[in-house]
Amino acid sequence: MRMTRVSQRTMNKSISTYPRPTHPPSMKRISPQTQIYPLEPPPPNPSPPPSLPSRPSLPPLKGYTSTHHVIPGSYPRQFRDCTGDLTRESHPFRTIGSSGVTEESREDRTRRIVQETRNVLRMALEARNETQWQFQVHDQGSVQGRGRGKGEGEGEGEGEGERRGRTNEKGIEKQLWIAAERIVRDNQQGNGLILIFCHANGFTKESWYPTLSRLIDKGSIDTRSTFGQPSSYPSLASSSSSPTFSEQNEMIDEIWLLDDAYHGASVDLNAGSLGPVRSWIDASRDLIQFITTQFPSPSSSSSSSSSPSSAPSSSSPSSSSSYPLSSSLTTSKRQRKVIGIGHSLGGNALIQASHARPDLLDALLLVEPICPPVCELERENNVNTPEERTLVLGALKRRDIWPSRDQAVESVLKSPFFQAWHPDSIQVWKSHALVPFPSPSSSSISKEKSGENEVTNGNKAGVGDEIRETGVINVEGKVQLATPPWCEATTFAEPSALGEAWDKLPEIVTPTGFIMAGDARMIGGERIAAEMVYRVPGARHERIMDAGHLIVQEKPDELADAIWRFLGSFTGGHFNKPDKARL
Repeated sequence: MRMTRVSQRTMNKSISTYPRPTHPPSMKRISPQTQIYPLEPPPPNPSPPPSLPSRPSLPPLKGYTSTHHVIPGSYPRQFRDCTGDLTRESHPFRTIGSSGVTEESREDRTRRIVQETRNVLRMALEARNETQWQFQVHDQGSVQGRGRGKGEGEGEGEGEGERRGRTNEKGIEKQLWIAAERIVRDNQQGNGLILIFCHANGFTKESWYPTLSRLIDKGSIDTRSTFGQPSSYPSLASSSSSPTFSEQNEMIDEIWLLDDAYHGASVDLNAGSLGPVRSWIDASRDLIQFITTQFPSPSSSSSSSSSPSSAPSSSSPSSSSSYPLSSSLTTSKRQRKVIGIGHSLGGNALIQASHARPDLLDALLLVEPICPPVCELERENNVNTPEERTLVLGALKRRDIWPSRDQAVESVLKSPFFQAWHPDSIQVWKSHALVPFPSPSSSSISKEKSGENEVTNGNKAGVGDEIRETGVINVEGKVQLATPPWCEATTFAEPSALGEAWDKLPEIVTPTGFIMAGDARMIGGERIAAEMVYRVPGARHERIMDAGHLIVQEKPDELADAIWRFLGSFTGGHFNKPDKARL
């Protein structure tokens, strides 16, 4: 155990809950619901998937073995311009003539970044408004093109989309990939828990490691554990039966850490295929595809899914006949419970995925999920609203290149933003949030475009092939952020996901827990955060009072303890199952 008895008592004093509201939350929708585009099999591709980039190894979790995998992202992407020809070093929002900015004045830099902010917000809103898609489907089932819709002056899937590199040389929409780490318990009975972790915007999957190491150190899950303040609205949290309680301890058999398609090692996998806009819906669609094929529920119609106890299949991703987006709940259960744990952006993705597929996960744990009631209709004609502008502007202003890793750490620790982090989180940021500059993947893409070498997708890994990370940190060379500022900015610019997730919370039927910060500013303030945690039927929540929004980076001890107790409370039967009548 990492914590002494004294530190445990001190930690408990920092845990609190929001008082119960005196009236049920409003069910009035604040945002029009985006139609989630159905998942299709990826197009046939004779070339192997791209190779995982080299990364340093993190200290192993005691009693567990880690492997690394490439898995296909959802296909096609939600917006037409979610695929393109961009890399980590791209600058898609700069106007013509502003590319050489190394010697610009402070005033010129400010003006440039403000204009880039306007550009990314405008492009995101335009992508959201392209609702009339036209698809040309080959006999293989792959998507060839999407038009802008009537009145825009473009043909079916031809023109600007292709000029941006949205499709491959055959005119077929590009496939994006997800970098994943699988951590499996060495001695398991095959009936333990499966945890799937999703990170926040601007971070990487490895940011969960300080919390994970502490969670594993706590040992087996005590099903007598208690977690949080439950919802008490009879109209929302009704249950057909009383909860049943178990005193049998549970073990964590398997852990998956996923890099969002625009983050971390996934940026390397998708070099030359990323588009200038992205949809948070795609993050949920990536989860749906991964979970339904890797851990299918009995109601899933994905017939070619691999066994829940196996690694992802090494067969072609196009071998599956379907990736269903809808399925009815069933009384039968998986052999093992699958629990999604998401921070910020990752929490939003889990909300959207669980709403679309109520049978997808057995439980949700949302750590400061970003889903405040932002009304899209009030800002459709104004791409400079303060909420979005501040986050996008902050991302584009972020420094992203340093002479070395040590100098990068020395530089960022001058900021209160990083000073609040736990030292272990700083070390993970140093080892995995920074990568060599320039990226080898970006350099190869540049050579391909100039004709210096042939295009290749790599030759090391098939889908699901094990790859151990054995890279060595080059402390002398230049480094840059693994998740570049432009990827973070275009993620923050997504125009509809916040309000949509807020609207969906009362319709979530999956047992849900919230872990919230004492500082609620990032969520929208105390009033919004207090309502958020009671919107999900039967949900429970806790607050870590001395934490900010970045709980994962700031409080790994407290967070690990809260996750451990949530898992025990859920597996012990302390959560009422919400009414399933709507299904």
